[in-house]
Amino acid sequence: CYIPPLTTIKQDFRLLGQTSVDRLLQLSQGQAVKGNQLLPVSLVKRKTTLAPNTQTASPRALADSLMQLARQVSRLESGQ
Repeated sequence: CYIPPLTTIKQDFRLLGQTSVDRLLQLSQGQAVKGNQLLPVSLVKRKTTLAPNTQTASPRALADSLMQLARQVSRLESGQ
């Protein structure tokens, strides 16, 4: 489990496997295949995806955020 949950992509592994086998069979039979084939994926948005920030943080706000993050990391490391 990652904190925060990571944004990722969802893939159809069955389609990926079937496409791979089909291409290998074509190659083994001397048939030409495309160099690259794009397969559909979908974006799974989680906590690591944010809207663009339209404001610049002040140095003080940035320092406060970094201190808060350091405290959270320290708590995680100590098991609290």
